[in-house]
Amino acid sequence: MTISIATQTSMEQLGFFSEKLKDSMAKLELSPKAAAVTLGCSYEFVRKMIRSESLPSPELLAKLCSVFGWQVRRIEQLIRLDEARRKWGPAIWAVLGGNPRCEPLYILWPYLTVMEQQLAVALLRAYVAARESRSNENESPTH
Repeated sequence: MTISIATQTSMEQLGFFSEKLKDSMAKLELSPKAAAVTLGCSYEFVRKMIRSESLPSPELLAKLCSVFGWQVRRIEQLIRLDEARRKWGPAIWAVLGGNPRCEPLYILWPYLTVMEQQLAVALLRAYVAARESRSNENESPTH
């Protein structure tokens, strides 16, 4: 299976911290511009954090935790994961016992409801069954 350049780019833009930030901003209905004003930083920096292009300084992290009610240690873990992903690339998942191709699932899964997770699993099962069905059709003798 070939992944297009566009898909690779969107996967690279995923980040543990950026997804947490986007989720929290959505819950508070806070736009990037409003977040920038609230946090005392530039709109451009908020945009870069949302796009997983930048990570917050310790001072900005403290403000973010205050605004969103985050636990500092938990967010520091997300930031360390993103830093490790940047430094070592996909190899980090092999070191952690994971699969690099599953990175989007590792990042996004916590933001799904239980029902959405069940739907995602059902969808994956349907893809596997369809692939197996095609495989079986290709192996069967033709008359």
